[in-house]
This record gives sequence, structure tokens and C-alpha cells, in this order.
Amino acid sequence: MWRNDSSRKKSSSKQTLKERDVRHVRIEDVSALYEIYEFQEEIGHGSFGIVVSVVEKQTNENYAVKIVNKYSTVVHQLSKVYREIKILKTVNHPNIVYLYKVFESAKKIYMVMERCRGNLKEVFENKKPFSEKTTKKIIKQLANAVYYLHKNQIVHRDIKMENILLSKNPDNPTDLYFIKLSDFGLSVIKAGSFIQGMMHDRCGTMLYMAPEILLERTYSELCDVWSIGIILYTLLCAKYPFADRHQEELINQICSKDPDYSPIELTPDAVDLLKCILVRDA
Repeated sequence: MWRNDSSRKKSSSKQTLKERDVRHVRIEDVSALYEIYEFQEEIGHGSFGIVVSVVEKQTNENYAVKIVNKYSTVVHQLSKVYREIKILKTVNHPNIVYLYKVFESAKKIYMVMERCRGNLKEVFENKKPFSEKTTKKIIKQLANAVYYLHKNQIVHRDIKMENILLSKNPDNPTDLYFIKLSDFGLSVIKAGSFIQGMMHDRCGTMLYMAPEILLERTYSELCDVWSIGIILYTLLCAKYPFADRHQEELINQICSKDPDYSPIELTPDAVDLLKCILVRDA
């Protein structure tokens, strides 16, 4: 059922995306948005801001607006927000959240994106293993999105269940697990050559971080593939492959210990795939 085509191997295919025609509008203050949208409840938060549900008054369409307070965001973090906008203005993939418009005032940035109905972490809170069929469906979509990003020199660096949103499948209204990868606040666009494209800064969410990041070594886009492996294991086993309340022990587990591959939920094919993905650098 599983194919071992998601191992931590580098792809040599490279492309450069052109920016989509996404409106970036300067406004005096939020009152301009109140004329266009009806603001509703807060539905989440990203790396550098909160996310609010809105309804466009003219069309009655639902959107999610990520709001970043420029004054409460330090300068180097604000540059990451603009980088996230740049990335979202270029990407266009069915399994990546879509950016429609950007509004910006002197104090805040408003990113108008497609509205999803929740995230994978909320579903996982039931603590029941996902079936192989459902897990394969989710992982295939996620792998396709990540392959698209890497092919276009983009590394996400914070792939986790909270950042995998559940959306409507335009081709199948009954599909409960049509996913959208979101929150590009820690993402980077790689430089030209392999050496130039290596990254150094430690970032992400520890449960999903690759060993080379935790060990503060240089690392590549393969850090995203490791995160996919963590999610694959977690969905099948209803537990994280590495978990400890103490940070030092958690780092030790990730960097030196193998996951427990004995749970009855794991078939031999699934174990083989996980062993191909959760590979530490030599």
C-alpha cells in the first residue's frame, strides 16, 4: 500500500515561480476593511499574528484574515512576515493555502486568505489512530505540496499538524481530509547552489524538528521531509514517535534513538516507509 518514494533524498529539479497578481493595498486604518468585510471570531494564530474569520459583504464569501501588528513585531521578525507574503504571492497549489489580497496600514498587515474549517491537530486530539487509507491520503497531499515547494526553492521549516488545515475538496464535497499547508512565517527561499542553499538558524517546533537542526548543524530542505515522517507516525500510532516533558531528553531521543516500530497499527510497509523517512544525517 505504501511506496518508498518519500525518503530523505534531494531532488535535482529546480524552478523559479513568478509572482501572482495579488493586490497589496495601502489603507489608513482598519475602518477601510470594515466597509468590505464583516469581522467575526478569532480562529487561530500563526507565527506572527492572529487569524480572524471574516465574511465579504458584497459576495457573502468566507475568508480568513491573518493580522500582524507591526509595532509589536521586532524588525527581524517583521522581515519574515514580508517574506511569507512574498512566498504566498507566488505559490499556487491545491494543497497550499491561497492568499487573495493584502491590506497594509502604518500599524498592521492584513493577509486575506482562504477560509478552512480546522486543522489536523484538532482532529488528532481524539487520540485514535488514523486508518492507513486515510493517513496515506493525507500524507500524499502533504508530500505533493512539499515537493512543489522544494522544486521551487522554498523550504517551509515548520510543518506540523497545526499548520495542516482541512478544507473543502472542490471535486468531492464529502471528502473530510482535503488538506492545505499553511503558515509560512518561518519559510525561506533558498539561494542558488547547494552550499549557498544550506540553512543554519534553529527554528520550527521541537516535536517535528530534524536532528540536524537540533544539533545546530547546517541543514537542507530535507528538514521538511523529516517533519512529514513525524506526522505519518503520529497519525498511524496516535502518539508522537519522540515525546518527553523535559526538553533535553526530547532532544536526546530525536537525535539518537529510533522510534518504537512495534505498535500493531504499523504494517511492515508502513514501517519500511518510516525508516526511509526518519533517517538521521551521518
